[in-house]
Amino acid sequence: MRRWGGLGALLLAIACKGDPGPGVTTTGGSAAPGSGSGSAPASPPSLLAGVTLPASTGTPPKPTTQPLDATAFARLGVLTVPGFIARVRSVEHQLDVEHATERWTVSVMVAPCFDCVPMELAAWKTKEAGLRLLIPADLRDRADTVWELGQSELHGQRVIFTYQLGHAATTNATGAAEGIASHTYALYYGDGTNQIRVVAAYRADGITRAELAAVPRDDLARLATAFLDLYTHAW
Repeated sequence: MRRWGGLGALLLAIACKGDPGPGVTTTGGSAAPGSGSGSAPASPPSLLAGVTLPASTGTPPKPTTQPLDATAFARLGVLTVPGFIARVRSVEHQLDVEHATERWTVSVMVAPCFDCVPMELAAWKTKEAGLRLLIPADLRDRADTVWELGQSELHGQRVIFTYQLGHAATTNATGAAEGIASHTYALYYGDGTNQIRVVAAYRADGITRAELAAVPRDDLARLATAFLDLYTHAW
């Protein structure tokens, strides 16, 4: 999520159709009515040329047997991916780290389960109202904001995804553009002991809605998938 025009960058929100990325197949997405729930546009050409993604493991997430602690978070906090600048924000009660390039950000949060629900879409739909609250307030109720909550599979393991695309722009007294935009794809997974959320986002400062919509949803899904794969085999 980005604001521009002197308002500064805001914290990324938390928590597919087309090709969601290596090892992922969509098994049941649904768009929320009343929130720009029309079908997302056909995916344009990829913008990931030159971006190195973590290699696919080809296997489901590694099961965990005990809650992760600060030692485990510190160990995970040193993971790096070529071409991405890593910024660790917390390794105490949870891991919170952002990997960024000039165009993309991937935010990873890992923590012990607190209110984990099964990896079933019906169970996650009971949480949908809470997930939607994390859409920027200026975008949440716009008719043209796209939102979707669905279920996919990563190498045979069910995972949950959310997708959002929203844009609002105005012109200030000086004639400069300012506003807020969000184009993100998030993946969620929990095994009953630990949980992870990976949010892939496009850096949307100062671009038009048409330019933002031209960023392929599939690119965001590929980014989120690759980092989820990486961290759930390292935890």
